[in-house]
Amino acid sequence: MLTAREIELLENQIFFETKVSATEKLKTLFESLRENAKLFINPIDLDFPEGTDFYKGQIAKGENYEGFPYVLLDYPKYFSQKNIFTFRTMCWFGNSWIFSVIIQGDYLAKAITRFENQFEMLQNLNCGVGVNELWNWKKDGEIILSQIEKNELIHNVKSSSFLKITKRLPLSILNSEADVLKQFKEFYSAILPILRR
Repeated sequence: MLTAREIELLENQIFFETKVSATEKLKTLFESLRENAKLFINPIDLDFPEGTDFYKGQIAKGENYEGFPYVLLDYPKYFSQKNIFTFRTMCWFGNSWIFSVIIQGDYLAKAITRFENQFEMLQNLNCGVGVNELWNWKKDGEIILSQIEKNELIHNVKSSSFLKITKRLPLSILNSEADVLKQFKEFYSAILPILRR
């Protein structure tokens, strides 16, 4: 049977109303981020697969990633069996706000070489690199650049089938849309040189 705490949660209408309200505000924020991205991400400058979506992207939500809901934006995005390119911004309830870029397939080798050149800048932004599993969003699924020697990390990245660069922030960043927009532009602008033609 359910515990008293579980029943109390199920009876708490304010909790569920607040969750719905927060989710709708997040969707609006992601729409704003997408429109903001169009101001500084120029598809002509980037080496992305033909057919990459630079117009709409995708805002999605789910109820259970490792037990917690999430809302995310993939923009720009390209997914096929062979190639993956996306800038994914994710709000993982109960955990973190995450910026990321994911590259897999034909463009990976070039991106890794350019990643080496951007290493110090990304290190200064307190970025991390995803390891082992592409779709792992937990903290233990990434290595923070400041916590590993560059040569060791580059060796690990070169032996991987993907490149996932991340920046994790506390959910308190959502107190200020201006702060979210600033961090959004700062992270993705630092990524763009990795993807130049």
